[in-house]
Order: sequence, then structure tokens, then C-alpha cells
Amino acid sequence: MLLAESSRKSCVFHRKAVSLPTEIYIHDLLNVETMSNERRHITPTHRIGHHIAAVAIILIALAACHDPSPLGRLGGVDSLINSRPDSALTLLNSIAQDTAEMSRRDLMRYYLLRTNAENKCDTVLTARHAALMRRVCDYYDRHSSPRGGREGAMLAHYLLGRCYDDMGEAPLALEEFHNAENAADTTDIDCDFHQLSLIHSQCGSIYSSLYMLRQDLEELKKAAHYAKLCNDTISYLTYEDLIANVYGNLGIHDSLILIKQKLSIQFKQMGRKDLSAISTGSCAYAFIQKGKLKEAKKCMDEYEKESGMFFANGDIRPGHEIYYFTKGVFYMAVDRLDSAELFFRKNLALSRNSNARISAMQGLSDLYRKKNNNDSVAKYSTLCYELNDSVYKESEVKVLLSLKASFDYSRLQKSEAKKQEQLEKEQQRKRVLLLIAIVIILLSSFIIQKIWKNRRLRIDELNEQLLQYAHDKQDLQEKTKEMEVLRLAVGNLKRESLRLKKQSDNLRKDREATSKENRDLAHKNKESLLHADALQKIIDKNELVIENLTKKILQYEADNPLFKVRSSSLNSLANSDAFIPFAEYLRNRKVIPSIKDWNCLLEKVQDEMPGFKTFLLDRNRLKMEDYKLCVLVMLNCSPSDICSILNMHFPHVSKTRKKLLREVFNKDGKPEEFDETLRTIF
Repeated sequence: MLLAESSRKSCVFHRKAVSLPTEIYIHDLLNVETMSNERRHITPTHRIGHHIAAVAIILIALAACHDPSPLGRLGGVDSLINSRPDSALTLLNSIAQDTAEMSRRDLMRYYLLRTNAENKCDTVLTARHAALMRRVCDYYDRHSSPRGGREGAMLAHYLLGRCYDDMGEAPLALEEFHNAENAADTTDIDCDFHQLSLIHSQCGSIYSSLYMLRQDLEELKKAAHYAKLCNDTISYLTYEDLIANVYGNLGIHDSLILIKQKLSIQFKQMGRKDLSAISTGSCAYAFIQKGKLKEAKKCMDEYEKESGMFFANGDIRPGHEIYYFTKGVFYMAVDRLDSAELFFRKNLALSRNSNARISAMQGLSDLYRKKNNNDSVAKYSTLCYELNDSVYKESEVKVLLSLKASFDYSRLQKSEAKKQEQLEKEQQRKRVLLLIAIVIILLSSFIIQKIWKNRRLRIDELNEQLLQYAHDKQDLQEKTKEMEVLRLAVGNLKRESLRLKKQSDNLRKDREATSKENRDLAHKNKESLLHADALQKIIDKNELVIENLTKKILQYEADNPLFKVRSSSLNSLANSDAFIPFAEYLRNRKVIPSIKDWNCLLEKVQDEMPGFKTFLLDRNRLKMEDYKLCVLVMLNCSPSDICSILNMHFPHVSKTRKKLLREVFNKDGKPEEFDETLRTIF
């Protein structure tokens, strides 16, 4: 096997890296200046006041600094997780009994911190942790806030990925690591680049376990990049060393040598000669493969002297026996076959790693082939083949299990994708139905509004015609009365003229009468005739007006036959059996008309005056109480009678009549005008 493979295992690198402890300095913020009594006169009362003020200030400060939540009492537990995860876990366990009192926000943060502390303590995370972290991920995905929002989501998905990794679910772990990466905002100056480097390191570790070296290389490069951004030099150098090892496993020896030599120089600048020697020693096998034996010898010498990996007797520390294989290959290259055989056998005898043993067997096989010892070649080739086959089967089973998990996960993904697609289709269908319903409602509202508007316009137009009809009817009544008065006056004048004429004739017969009296009578007669002629002209003019008004009223009634009321309707209503309970109540104020009495009266109104109900209820949509008030008005009930029958207060009746005048006839005025207008029309 390659030295680079062993170097990756021997390199000091923890997947759960922790930062160095941070010292916390506490500074005094209060300076107390004392003054003697000689400079300032202080009485005992003043001292007591000062003490009370000081105590009050301290209590207020303590109350302001107090955080009632259990997590608030722990202070910087999240920073303690990085430096002392075991202590942080102890603190978090101490408030485990308070979780029932925590808000959902504090509870999710508590679970996040506790799982992170357990992860830092190298606790194996189980399905229980995974179930818990799925809840935490859902919470932080929905609640993004400046305090623990996006960074909280990144850490939550990372820890869920760690749970899946410990459970052997590589595909699920990779998915959660990618979700954690997507949750990070790399454009933010406060982005947690250290956490991002850990995420990519974990991805690289999974790809390495699946022998996907190219993907491992890409993830390690990203991990090194983010470690450099957060000034984590140790992690950066560690990732660079792992990158070099991957290059070695890929057979790209030039890149391995270049990176290892650069790392060696940096470790020397840091004063770490041991790490520099380890990096240099890792280049030995690559130089041997390139045929640069002098450079390989220098690397091995520095590694053996400066690395601190060897005991006093020259043996390497356990776990690093693969170095004997590198040394054996070197001695084979310089034709020191006995030394090469010694180190190959040493590697075979001391190594517990299967790959290291395979390397030793392969080296011995090549060595005996060079010595032309065919029996030994066959022996070690067979042993190498058998062990290699065993290792291959183990790795094959591991890969197959990973592939099975990946296949199961892919099938699960397809099933979930299908369910999600069906859910999206259902939601889309609901959205379409909702949109159609909204459109129908809007169209219906528009149509109804249009209908109501047109109806209101027709009602307003009809009301204007009704008002004009009422005015014309009032004018007709007034003109008719005026005509009667004028005709009576003309008749009186004509009778007076006849009387004067008879008196004048009688005076002519009476010779004793003077001419002066005759003249006076003649003048009076003439004036009466002139006055009668003037009145006759007015009568003729009014007759023309009455004729026009009558035609207009007849035309209106012809256009609106419902409002043409029989002349005897009101009299019939007032004298009908339906109105008897109301008349009886108005006389003795004993028995209030019942619902049955009202129904009988309203049916009678419908029979006698169909237009009345159509106009008020059907067209103007009056309430039943208002309609009853209108019926009582039509029956010439006084406002006090209406108050008594309808059990209303007088101001309410007046206000209602005034309101109906505005709503029905579209005019403002006194309550009496409503009564007059309604009675005029009907």
C-alpha cells in the first residue's frame, strides 16, 4: 500500500474539531470617589439616602441583566461548546428538567446546543438524535431570524447529517450536509466559515469511504478554502495534508510532493519540526516512484530524526508500520535486497492493518521474483491474492451496502417525489378552483352591483316621476279648489250685476230719482261686469292648466297602472273589518292589535292598494316596521296614534318619517311632508 494512505490515517485530524480556549477578562466599570466630611457636609440622613439609592441602582441593574429563560441563565454556553464541550454538556443536562417551561424557540435552541455538545464529545449519534434534529431543522427552516436563524439552520442540518453518518446512511448524510451548505450565506461577513469547512470535510470523509477519490478531493479543497477564510490555520494545514494524500492515492505524485514540501516549510515557520518531518517523510514513496532516490533518502532521514515517531531502538510507533514497506521499496531500488526483505517481513509481522500486510506480501513477492525464487514468489503471491480477495470482499460488501442504502434512498426519493408531485397537483387544482371561485364571486358581485345600481337608478327615476305626479296632483287639487272659488265669485258678481240692473230700471221708472243715483248704479254695474270678465279670463286659463294636469296624471296612471287607486280604497280600508281592532284600540287603549290583526290589515291593503305594497316593499325594500308605519300614515293616523300602535317613542317616529322622506322620495324636509307626499300619491 501507499505511504500516503497511511499518512491520512496517522495525521492528527478530528472531524469534530474544536477551537482553542478563549480567556475572558472582566473589567471594573464603576469608580467610587470618596470625599471627606471636611470637603462636603454629609448628615446621617444623607448617608441613608445614598445607601438606599445605591441599593436601588444595583437591584435595577440585576433585574435588567436577568434572563428568565433557563438558557439565559447559562450565559455563553454556545461558546463553551467549542472550547469545553464536556462542561457545556454538563450545564445543558442541568436544565433538562426545565424544558417543559421553555418556549418553542428556546426548546429548539436547547436541543440544537445539546446535540452539538454531544457531537463535540464524540458521542455516537443515534436514530433518537436524528428524529430530534429533524424537528429542529424544520423549525429553523421556517423561522429565519438574525439570532440563530440561517446559521442555526446550517448547524441543525449539519448535525442531522452527522446523525445519518453515524447511522451508516451515507446518502442521507450527504443530502443533509448539502442542505447545511445551502443554508449558509457566504456573502455575509458574519458567516460561520469554520462550520462550512467542517461540512465539506465530512462530505469528503463519506466520499473517501466510498472510494470516490475525485469527489473527496473537491470537498477537501472547499474545506481548506473556508478554513483559510476563517483564519483557522491548523485546520487549513490539515486539509492541505489530506489533499496531498488523495493526490498520492490517485498516483499524481508531483502534486503530492509540491503540497507536502509547502506544508513542511509552513510547519518549520511555526516551529513544529515534528510536523514538518512528517510531511517530508510522506514524500519518500513518491520520490521512489519517480526514481529520485537521493531525495527519497533525505526525506526518510529527516522523518526518522525529527518526526518523534520512533522509539530509541529505531522501531516506529504502532499504527505506522506502513513506513517499513516504503523503506523496503527503497532498499529494493538500491539493490540492497537483504535489507529490503528485513523491512518487508517486519512490516508483515507487526502490522495489524490488512492493507499494510498486503503491501508487505506484494513487496516480498516482487523481492523473490527479483531473486528468481519462484516458490517464494508463488507463496507470497497466493497469500497476497487471498488476503487481497478477502479485503476486496469486505470492501465490496461495504460498497454494496452503501449502494443498497443509496438505492433504497433513491427509491424513497422517487416515492417522496411522486407524493410531492401529487400533492403539488392537488394544491394546484385547489388553487385553480379557488381562483375560479374568486373570479365567479367577483363577477357575481359586479353583476349584482350592476343590477342594484340599475335598479336604484330606476327606483330614483320612478321616485322623481312620483314626486312630479304628487306635485301635479296637488296643483290639480289646488287649481280645482281655486276654480270653484272663482266660479262662485263670478256667479256672485253676475247676480250683483242683475240686481244693480233691476235697481237701475226701477229708478228710471221713478221720476223722483236723480240722475246722479242712476249714474252711480251704472258705474257699479260696469265695474261688476269688468270684474266678472277678468275672473272669467282667469277661469279660462285655469281650465287649460287643469286640463293639462289631468292629461299628465292620466298618462302617468296609464304608464303605472298599479298606482291607480280606486277612489273608494281608503274609505274601504278605514271602514273595513280589518281596521276595527286598530280603531278600537285608539278609542280605549286597552288591547294592542295582534300579529293576526296586522296580517289581516296588510292583506286588505294588498287587495285595495296593490301599488302601495309594490312601491314600498318590492321597489324600495322597506323594513316591515317602516311599511306598517306607512300604512298607518295612509289611514290618517296621527303621529301619537302611530307611537301607541307601534309601541314607539315620538322622536323615533318623527325621525323615521324624515328618513323615509329622504330614502323613498329623495328629498329632505319635515316629517309632515312625508305624510303629505305619500297621501298625495296614493
